[in-house]
Amino acid sequence: MFKRFIGIIVLCLGLFLPVLAQDGEVYIHALSYNDGIREYTGTLANAEDIVVITIFRVVKNHTIYIFVQGSDDYDPLIAIYDSRSISNPTAQPLAVDNNSGGQTNALIQFTVPDDDDYVAVIRSLDGIGDYRVVAGVNTPDVLQEAISDTTFNSEMNSAANFSCDTAARAERPILSGTTQRMETPNFVIHYTLEGEDATTPEYATVLLVALDNALRFQTQVLGWVLPPQDCGEGSDNRLDVYIIALEDGTFGYAYKDNFVGDNPNTVGRELNAAYSHLVLDNDMIFESDEISIGVEEAFLRLQSTAAHELHHNIQFGYDARDFYYGFYEGGAVWIEANLYNEPQFVGEAAQSVFDYPDVCIGAAPEDTSPPRWYGEWLMIDSIMRDFGQTAYRQIWEYLILEQGLTGFYNALVVLGSTPQDLMKRLAIRNLLQDYDLNAVFVGTVRVEATVTGIGEYTPGTTGIQPLGVDYVRVTAPPGVYTFEISGGPFELFLVGIDDATKTAQAFSLRAGGNVDTTAFTHTYVIILNTEQHIEPLDCQYTDWRLMVNDGRGFATTPPDYDVWNSSRFIIAE
Repeated sequence: MFKRFIGIIVLCLGLFLPVLAQDGEVYIHALSYNDGIREYTGTLANAEDIVVITIFRVVKNHTIYIFVQGSDDYDPLIAIYDSRSISNPTAQPLAVDNNSGGQTNALIQFTVPDDDDYVAVIRSLDGIGDYRVVAGVNTPDVLQEAISDTTFNSEMNSAANFSCDTAARAERPILSGTTQRMETPNFVIHYTLEGEDATTPEYATVLLVALDNALRFQTQVLGWVLPPQDCGEGSDNRLDVYIIALEDGTFGYAYKDNFVGDNPNTVGRELNAAYSHLVLDNDMIFESDEISIGVEEAFLRLQSTAAHELHHNIQFGYDARDFYYGFYEGGAVWIEANLYNEPQFVGEAAQSVFDYPDVCIGAAPEDTSPPRWYGEWLMIDSIMRDFGQTAYRQIWEYLILEQGLTGFYNALVVLGSTPQDLMKRLAIRNLLQDYDLNAVFVGTVRVEATVTGIGEYTPGTTGIQPLGVDYVRVTAPPGVYTFEISGGPFELFLVGIDDATKTAQAFSLRAGGNVDTTAFTHTYVIILNTEQHIEPLDCQYTDWRLMVNDGRGFATTPPDYDVWNSSRFIIAE
C-alpha cells in the first residue's frame, strides 16, 4: 500500500528543515511516478535554501533519476529519503550524491527497495545561484541529459578527457619466445613457436579466420560496431590477440585495457566504453571429469572460444562496467553457439538452465558447471526470436544509459515486452526444447512435482526465486481441472502438447483457472515467480502450494493466441 504523505512532510518540516535549511527558503516540487521527465528551475539566493521534490507512488524496484546542474558558483548535493526516514531528523538518507554528474553537477540513479513515496532534498554544498533539476521515475534519458550538459566532465564519461597522448599504456602479455605476427585489417595475432607458449602457424591461421568470421557475423549481420581502437600497445591500433599457454580449464579471455568513456564508432554516446585485447590458449587441449578436448576437438574449441571472447571485446565497446554480469556471458555463448556450436560447452550450458529453472536470472548456483549464466544464451535466443536479430544489441544500447537488471527490465519494456512475459515464453520453449540447436541438449527441464489427481501439491525440493519457474507434470486422467496457486507472487501457465499435430497450446491462468486437458497427449503446469530482482546473487526461494480440483461445470480458460512447435519435445518427468 502506498502512503500519501504530503501532510507528513508539512508536519516534519519543523524537525527536518532546521537540520538542512536552517533559516533558508524551501522550494517544494512534486513528481508522480508516471509523469515522465520533469524539469524544475529557480534561484537559490541563500546558502541555507533547499529544494524538496516529493516523488509519489514509486513501485518497488523502479528507479528514480535526478540530475542537478551546478556551476562555478553553485555546487549542489542530492539526498533521497523515504516516508519513514523523512520524519526522523537523525536518519541517514537512502542515497546521496554530490558530483557524479561531472564537476559540480549531481546525479542519482536510485532503485527503490519498497513501494512508497520518496523525497529528494537538494541543498548547496558551496555557493548560491540558479538551480536546474531534471528528474523522473524509470526515465534513464535523464542520464543522457547529464551527458549532453556542457559542464559534464567526470570519470563517468572520461571520453571528454581521454587521450592516448596522456593515457598510461596498458600492459600486454610477454611471449616465451620470438614473437610472430599474423594480420588482417582488423586484427594482429601475436604468437610464438618457442617455449611454453609455443603453438603452430596452422593454429594461428585457423584463429585468424575464425576471428574474421566472428567479426563479420557480429558487425554485418547483427549490426554491432567495432570497439574503440587501442593506443598502439601492439604496435598499431588494431585489436591485438595473443596466443599463450593458459592454465588448464581456461581457454581464453578478453581483457579491458583503458576506459575511454565514449566509443567513437557508435552513433550514441557511451559512458563506460573501453578498448581491450584478446588472449587465447595455445592448444585448447584439456581433460577433466566434466569436459574432454582432444586434438580433433581443439580447433573447434579454438573457433568457438574466439567467437565468444571477441564478443566480449565488442561488448566492452558499449559498456565495460555493467553489473549484470550474466548478460555478458549469455550473449557471448549465443554468438559462439550460432557460429560454431561446440557441442560439449553449449549443450552443458543449456542444461544448467534446465536443471535450475527455479533460480533468478543472472544467478550462478555453486554446483553448476559451467555456471548457469552461460546457459542463459537460451534467453538471448528467445528474445531474438520474438523481437528480431537486432533485439539483443538494442538491449545493450539501452544498458549504456541504465545499468544492471533495472536497465535490462526497462529495455524489455521499450521492446514491447515485460520480464514476466519473457520468462514465460522462455520457460515454454525450454519445456518444448523448441530450439534449432536442440540436438546438443543433454537432458530435459527438471520437474518439481507430478499431479496425479485432485489434491494439494508442493515443491519436491525448493520453491522459486524471482523470475524463476517450476515445472509440474500432470498425469491425472484427462478431464477438466481447476488449478490454483498460492504462497507468493506466482502466476500459472498450463501447456498442453498434442503429439498428433506436433503443436502445443499455452493457457495463462494467473492465480487460477480451469482447463480441459482431454485434447492433449501431455500436460504441464508452469509456475512463475513474478517478482523482479536487482541483485542476482542474493535471491531467495519462495514456496508455493498448487491446488487441483474438479473443474467440471465451470467455464474453461481460453488458450493464448500462440500455437507452439512441439516437434522437438521430449517427455520431462
